[in-house]
Amino acid sequence: MTFKEKLDKFCEYESYDFFSDDDIELIGSLSYDMNSFIRALSAETLARIQSVNSKNILLRLANDKNCFVRTEAYDSLSVFCEKEVAEFLSKKIVVESDDLARSYAITSFAQVCKATGVLSSEIEFLASVSEKMKSERCLLCMFYALYVFGKEEYLGKIYSFLHSNNYRIICTAVSLLGDIINYSNSKDIINEVKKVDNNSIAVQSRVRSFIDEYG
Repeated sequence: MTFKEKLDKFCEYESYDFFSDDDIELIGSLSYDMNSFIRALSAETLARIQSVNSKNILLRLANDKNCFVRTEAYDSLSVFCEKEVAEFLSKKIVVESDDLARSYAITSFAQVCKATGVLSSEIEFLASVSEKMKSERCLLCMFYALYVFGKEEYLGKIYSFLHSNNYRIICTAVSLLGDIINYSNSKDIINEVKKVDNNSIAVQSRVRSFIDEYG
């Protein structure tokens, strides 16, 4: 297949509600492609195919040499709600060298643990790792995960990222707050988001969308 044919196939897959054995076999084959973008598209698509085979392919892609491929693999693993996957992601959180990829490993770890029942050891693990974390993005995701795990005191720590000097961090913080907003915390969260003071067009757009939806 040419590069264009591969891209066209993944575009076609976006409309699929069901994947045949042949489709799954092709995606598995493309997950070995020389082009990292094709491997990343394979990882993204596999999130929609919850099978042992697709999970195993994603576990392999999470060890890919390309950080973008690893990021997509971590993200897709969030739909496989098994303690085996949570344990795998916890190890990746420690050793992953790319901040963006690690942040996705953290949020997927949180989602898998939440779905399978959060263990005290998992809370202790995140709290311990967060103390050594220097990346602003990863710290934000750590605090988000800990809040998802029921540690409500971390909500205030998440708010602090709304005033970061990095507009991307602010946008991520607003998005994560949208994930955790509920009846009991909505008033407080909305008030904090309204305090965001940043001239970035991206931030202003994200905040406006958040207020339109929740405020």
